[in-house]
Amino acid sequence: MNRPEAVFGSNVAVWVNRTGRTVTIKPKQYKDPETGQWKNAAGYNVSDIAHLAHCLMMALTHCIEKRNEETKAAETNEGGGGDGGGGGGGGGGELPF
Repeated sequence: MNRPEAVFGSNVAVWVNRTGRTVTIKPKQYKDPETGQWKNAAGYNVSDIAHLAHCLMMALTHCIEKRNEETKAAETNEGGGGDGGGGGGGGGGELPF
């Protein structure tokens, strides 16, 4: 079974697949008082949103950092090296998409 590349909180995971990275959000769960079974909630409480947003931001940051690392490794493997003054703009902190 595949495992996520990274997990943030208990609800957000980053997965690597053949087309890139995917972020999934696990539904909030609750225990049905009548049956004792765990069920998926239809949504999140307002009090959960800040935590969920924080986890999503961490997942986005993770994906951007990984893409930057992969781009840098690919450029190094291509022998681009040199003075780093080539075209394309570039500096740290730019979003790679």
